[in-house]
Amino acid sequence: MKSPLRELEKNRKQYDDLIKELDVAINNAEDLDVETLEILEGELASIERIVYNIKITLKQLSNKLFTQRAIKDQKTKSMLKDKSSIQFNEVLLYQGKPARAINNLEAKAKKGDPESQYLIGKTYLHGVIGAQGHVYMKDSGLGLKWLHLAYKNGIDDAGYLVGLYEKSVFNVEKAIKIFETLGKKDHLKSLKELTFIYQNDPKYKSMEKLLSVKEKLSVME
Repeated sequence: MKSPLRELEKNRKQYDDLIKELDVAINNAEDLDVETLEILEGELASIERIVYNIKITLKQLSNKLFTQRAIKDQKTKSMLKDKSSIQFNEVLLYQGKPARAINNLEAKAKKGDPESQYLIGKTYLHGVIGAQGHVYMKDSGLGLKWLHLAYKNGIDDAGYLVGLYEKSVFNVEKAIKIFETLGKKDHLKSLKELTFIYQNDPKYKSMEKLLSVKEKLSVME
């Protein structure tokens, strides 16, 4: 098996090199023509592939670490005996047995259990990464349905994932509304997303809002 850390380092170097190439292309392009735009789009696609590879590597590391910790953690041993518990089914997910986990959780989720709804939604939204890096069981529509329910039932991280999804499909305005709502509840990750948007998004860039969010973050961190 390839070393995950070596893969991360290799992908990080490729990412850095491509960012430098993009900077050079942008700085040297006095007028952005179609050919230059196509080159930049090609570079972006390369970056997206590298980021995807990094995510797979991190997921593999996370799966291994979570399983090891769950098995060793004395506090979770009793919970791992309960097939309806979140802990038991998280271990199933990280061990690459998502179908069993979803089947165990669905009854509780349909009765309104928010943690079960969140775990099912997250699984379908991201899909499950297999041993060879292949993604399966991915169903964004179904994942969002469960995440919306979990968010409505009090799981803020579910709303955050919905916001990230909206941002990824360029519904930035929807994402901002979700992040702002969560930000009022001091949801750290949402505030950091707002910082990035207010600082970098050409359409929604706002120094006033950026400073306001940063001030809030400085108190929290």
